[in-house]
Amino acid sequence: MAVFRTELEVWELRTALVCCVGLFMANANVWRMKWSADLASTLITFSTVMLLHLFRMKKTPPVTKTWHLCLDVLLYYLGNQVTMALIWQQFCIALEHFKDLSTESQGFMDIFMERLSWFAIVKTDFVFIVKTGLALLITYKAMTWASFLDYILPVRRPDPEVMKPIVKQIVKKKPRARKASKNRSRSRKRRAR
Repeated sequence: MAVFRTELEVWELRTALVCCVGLFMANANVWRMKWSADLASTLITFSTVMLLHLFRMKKTPPVTKTWHLCLDVLLYYLGNQVTMALIWQQFCIALEHFKDLSTESQGFMDIFMERLSWFAIVKTDFVFIVKTGLALLITYKAMTWASFLDYILPVRRPDPEVMKPIVKQIVKKKPRARKASKNRSRSRKRRAR
């Protein structure tokens, strides 16, 4: 579970989501995209920003300054653009190519010759259905893995009064182990004398 260390980190996630998803939907991209923004690519953008934020929280110190927040949002945007251009767009191109190859094959035509309405559905909606299904799965996994709903929505955040004993327990466990090792080294020194 992600533990937000400052309130600025909650705002960082909110602004990153609004900025990255909004700019992507407005087609303000660094690289030229083959397709305009649709539901699947918007969900992938949402998931990418959440996972980038989780990675940043685990690897860097907490955000304390506003300029650091703005820099992080810019880095989220660039990281999201790289993900969309190098991974998602290439996957969509490969899916389109697979659809074209399969619909032009004789075996595929024989299967759907009796039901032309199914053929039209598969030919037009196959890519959209697969992209949307995969994007929903990735978004669900990203949200459950990172537990971000607990921190985006104030209602789902743990009460600070409830968390105090848990935090104290975590803090108390570490010094006890250190004191025990110091006592052992002191007793060893006494025995050596």
